[in-house]
Amino acid sequence: MARTIGSGGYDFLHTVPIDHSQLDMDIRPLTSELFTFESSSPPRGSNYALHELCEYGSMRYHVLITCNDGTASCVEKTLLLRCKASMSHDMDAGDRTDAVRKAWRDLEHFWHPVVKADYLSRIQHMAQEAAVPSPFAARSSQFPPRGQGKPLVRLQVVTMDGTLATKEHAETLKWPRYDPLPNAWPGLAVFDPTLVTLGQLVHGRLGNLAFVGGSRCFFKSLQGFLDAQYFIRLADNLIKLQGSPLFPVLVGLVESEGGDGRIEGILWEYIEGDYLDRTDMATKDQATREKWKRQIAEAAEITRSVGVAWSNARVSDIFIKRDVDGTENVVVWGLGCGVLHTTRAGETLKPEIGAVQGLEGIRDYIDDIKGHH
Repeated sequence: MARTIGSGGYDFLHTVPIDHSQLDMDIRPLTSELFTFESSSPPRGSNYALHELCEYGSMRYHVLITCNDGTASCVEKTLLLRCKASMSHDMDAGDRTDAVRKAWRDLEHFWHPVVKADYLSRIQHMAQEAAVPSPFAARSSQFPPRGQGKPLVRLQVVTMDGTLATKEHAETLKWPRYDPLPNAWPGLAVFDPTLVTLGQLVHGRLGNLAFVGGSRCFFKSLQGFLDAQYFIRLADNLIKLQGSPLFPVLVGLVESEGGDGRIEGILWEYIEGDYLDRTDMATKDQATREKWKRQIAEAAEITRSVGVAWSNARVSDIFIKRDVDGTENVVVWGLGCGVLHTTRAGETLKPEIGAVQGLEGIRDYIDDIKGHH
């Protein structure tokens, strides 16, 4: 049975008699999966579905948004198709990055208010049950006691008869995506997860702002990587690159909540700044841009000399660190080690170590002071 949220502005949110400051909480993303599947029933063809696992307040949500060619035109179908199209390789890298970012932001603007409305409705219902004890309350497993983990809400967002509604779905999504890893880096500091306080997601790619013993760091969970092997290679590479200001400072590792010494995340230094592909070149003088190009070339030589794969350099690999005095320098955050190549024979090959490809494209990007605002 579908539950109508309502159309036009979610007026419902302003009628719930509880603390509305909860609306200011951040939705914490855990994992997103955009699936393409072939319909088994007419009309046949490719359909799309977004599975979004996130945490909001005291609950965990598995949001499902589907795109089915058999349905009438609806906003979720339009948004999913736009998201899929934004990943096309028919446009240049900069345009594709902007298109992907905008498509995902539009999708978030679509489902974020729905999750918040649903959350407030459930909290209100729980408050009413607590005020008026029900003989049936013990039968409900929707909200398990504290200490048994956050309750999981499976919420499908769907347009029905022209109205945005939600209903429960039966789909599953593996979480955690990967089991915690054995600690293969005995020389690194390991932090108890209870000592790491997570803040907001930062720049999308770096992970979350984290506070450790009063100091700021960046934290990225193992679950936020493309695969567990990427996490392993990144940790190995950062160890080799320690000591150079052109690469992130590795602060340490974060232990899993199991307390068995296995690793669940990575901590690196906090720095101010932004990625190169979000930097307006027209605001930078020629001396600064020439310095950045020299630093990127130096970073490429360092990776080659210590045996770190940075085989395909991209603008999105480069972070511009902003010091207190306003000085801006390059930090190479992406190391091109996220993809393993598989041959037709089924062999898995590590990224090739050697001359870095793509540097000319980065230099051209920095010199194009009219094209990036």
